[in-house]
Amino acid sequence: MTLKTILFACFLLFGFVYTSVFAQQGSRDITQKKITIIVTNKPLYDVFKILMYRFDVPIGFEESALDSDHNDFYFQPNIPRFKPESFIDEPEQYRITETDHHLISLRFENAPLADVMKAIVSQMSNYDWRVMDGVINIFPTKGRNLKFERLLDVRISSFRLVKGDDVTWIQPRVLFETPEIQSFLKSHDLNAESDRFVPWYTERPLPTGADFSNLTFRELLNGITKIKGGGWLLRSDKSKKPVKGQLESIEILL
Repeated sequence: MTLKTILFACFLLFGFVYTSVFAQQGSRDITQKKITIIVTNKPLYDVFKILMYRFDVPIGFEESALDSDHNDFYFQPNIPRFKPESFIDEPEQYRITETDHHLISLRFENAPLADVMKAIVSQMSNYDWRVMDGVINIFPTKGRNLKFERLLDVRISSFRLVKGDDVTWIQPRVLFETPEIQSFLKSHDLNAESDRFVPWYTERPLPTGADFSNLTFRELLNGITKIKGGGWLLRSDKSKKPVKGQLESIEILL
């Protein structure tokens, strides 16, 4: 056996081992991540903060039309640039929701994330969950907004994330730099504004870039969330009451 043959065989073996390790890392089951969370009568906002900040659980949420009249299921989709444990209780002026309704109680110590998610959605009434693209996706089982369903299925030809760009600029870029989304909103009489209140503590650079192509809008939202951390929301715009003859306002939050 020649030296060239030996080197080539070693190269193939290294490539196989590297690919196998990478595949194993990429296939890790997020639902088995061990979670400790003890809360009593807390808004979903606080529950998701703990999951996202402390345990790096990425979450996507599609709102049911049955919950379009309240803010109880809002959460901040961007994680702080500080060490997560140091900012669980952010100043109250940054909170959008304070509610006595749809409160969540959990008591889990070192339990699989799957058990925690089952307990959460069981207290939300209109939802179920599953892992999509490595992200926990919560979706309606009752009162699903057909426009939301179709929007999430829109195919996106391409979208690029640049390493170092601020995460708070992703949402307006998604709205303005994806012609497929602009076209869908226009054809379905929907309005989604790019400007929104963004807490200063969520401003931070993207850890890496990515080039997305030929994927659904849901897959894009999940892919972005995997990179930036935190979550995404698709919901009705609570700041604008529906007015006959005007466009329906929705929020796409990243």
